[in-house]
Amino acid sequence: MHYDVAEPNLVSHQSFDDEIVIAHFGTGIYYSLSGSAAEIWLGLCASFDLSEVQATLAPHAAAGPEAFAASVDRFVAELETAGLIRPAAERAHGAWTPAAPTGGWALPQVESFSDMQELLLLDPVHDTSEAGWPYVVHG
Repeated sequence: MHYDVAEPNLVSHQSFDDEIVIAHFGTGIYYSLSGSAAEIWLGLCASFDLSEVQATLAPHAAAGPEAFAASVDRFVAELETAGLIRPAAERAHGAWTPAAPTGGWALPQVESFSDMQELLLLDPVHDTSEAGWPYVVHG
C-alpha cells in the first residue's frame, strides 16, 4: 500500500540529522521519529509501497525480519490513526536510500508531544489583538 501525508496544509515534517519532526497543526501535537521510524517515514514519503519499505529494512532488523515487519505494520497504523498519513494511489518513486543501521534496525516507535499544543493551535490571523501576536483568547 502507498501512503501520502494526510493533510499537507495541516501536517508538516522536517529532517534534523537522524530525526524527523512532524507537526500536526490541526491537533497541536508534534512527533519525533528516529532510526527505523524515520526511514519508514522517508520511504513512504518517497512513494515507496509499504511492502517495499519493509523488504528494504527488514533484513537489517535487530529483532528479525518477521518481528520487524509486524512492528512496521503497527507503526504505520499508529501514523494513520494520528492523522499523519493516509492511503494513496500508486505513483512513481522519489529518491530514498536508507541510512545503514549500526547494529541493526530497532523496532520503529512514534514519540508524541503535546507540550506546545496551545502554541501550535494558535491562529495568527484571528488570534491577534492590540497586545500583539501571539495572543491567546481563552473563551
